[in-house]
Amino acid sequence: MDRKTLPAALLYANEQEHIVGRTRLQKLVFLIEMAFQEEDGSLPLSPDSYNFEPYDYGPFSKELYDDIDSLKKQDLIREISEEYKEGEVRYVYEIEDQGKQLVENNLDKEEMRAVLRLSSNFKGTFNDDSLPDLIKEVYSRYPKFAENSIY
Repeated sequence: MDRKTLPAALLYANEQEHIVGRTRLQKLVFLIEMAFQEEDGSLPLSPDSYNFEPYDYGPFSKELYDDIDSLKKQDLIREISEEYKEGEVRYVYEIEDQGKQLVENNLDKEEMRAVLRLSSNFKGTFNDDSLPDLIKEVYSRYPKFAENSIY
């Protein structure tokens, strides 16, 4: 499965509920990947899984950041910027119709069903939590990723 399908599946899960924030999107993809590693050792992604490194707010993947840009250019997902505090912008992520089609065309594959199951679980659990609570949860599960944190 192409790794770009993972963020698309996450945005598809739970009735295509949007995700607010780049940091939240990074953490949710990270949790899905870690759950796969803990369940059966790997997530069958090509070219590879995302390389998460400890960063300012925990695990961060440059590859995921780049894939999000690619998915936007392919009109598979949408990134909406909105001002939420004076002078501050946050990003809201939604799946586009072509992204829905990508996910639905792969529902016959076991790995896609597994990704959607975990996406629904983590999105349902953490999408409405405050970002500080999500970051604390990630740090409590994976303390190694708090090493370079400014939080």
